[in-house]
Amino acid sequence: MTTLRDRVPKPLRTPVGILSYLIALVGIAVGYVLVMLGLVLYYDLALDEHINSTEALTVLAVGIVVSIIGYLGIKGFMYFSY
Repeated sequence: MTTLRDRVPKPLRTPVGILSYLIALVGIAVGYVLVMLGLVLYYDLALDEHINSTEALTVLAVGIVVSIIGYLGIKGFMYFSY
């Protein structure tokens, strides 16, 4: 049985690892911002924004999903870099 690493050609392993690393960086950064924004909006800490709790929880959920994608990018980087 071959693994995914064995099916990816050797010249493409480095670019796939770098792409996974970039996905991780962007995913974690954007996910963190969205989670914090969702929490601020949910607890009505924004100065002039009046957003209902459903929209705030939607922003929070999107932030969590993007953070998970960032985590998977880290896992992909660790898988293809070694």
